[in-house]
Amino acid sequence: MQVSVGSLSAAQRRGLERLRRRAVGRVSQRAHMVLLSARGYTVQRIAEVFDCGEDVVRQWLHRYAAQGEPGLEDLPRVGRPPKDRLAAHIIDTQMSQPPPRSGYVQTCWTVPLLATFLAVRFHLVLSVSRVRHYLHATGWRWARPRLAPATYAPAGQRKVDLAAPLKLALIAKALTSAATVLYLDECDLQLLPIVRAMWIKGPRVRIPTPGQNAKRAFFGACRRP
Repeated sequence: MQVSVGSLSAAQRRGLERLRRRAVGRVSQRAHMVLLSARGYTVQRIAEVFDCGEDVVRQWLHRYAAQGEPGLEDLPRVGRPPKDRLAAHIIDTQMSQPPPRSGYVQTCWTVPLLATFLAVRFHLVLSVSRVRHYLHATGWRWARPRLAPATYAPAGQRKVDLAAPLKLALIAKALTSAATVLYLDECDLQLLPIVRAMWIKGPRVRIPTPGQNAKRAFFGACRRP
């Protein structure tokens, strides 16, 4: 059975041309089918152009004739709810925990690492783009932390001397031994940290720094036999 939409008004043609240029995927293709039909293309020829069945072409031509441009849109899908309906909550909760708590050596989550973790731990298989979508939907953003003065400490926390355990160990060693310490080598440490972008939710992370790229020298030593 041959089907044709017949002639189109100028407004109808403009609307279909807009859909053909701007719509995504199959909607653009359907608008193009209608335009070709209005130009006199047969259903068989249109099916050959788009490499689809003639029944598909007839369906969309009928839909356009009955409903106009809205008839070319996809109908709402029915069926079981998606399996990943809890994905947003799981991803948001997991991002709040650093990777080392889940057995990883990385200090910050990346989208590929998080997608792998979700598949292994929760059997929740999501594409990288889908994981990124959920991150943005739950308020996470990709940004660089800010450098803060050395006197900065997060609320409720006190500054920690990272070298304190080493200092205590050296003092204890000196008190319990009469060893002679010889300085054999030395190296320099740049105190200004390298800051890279990370996933952040809420206020931007602030990293305490010496205020400038200060340098500290470390000396290696051993006890004389």
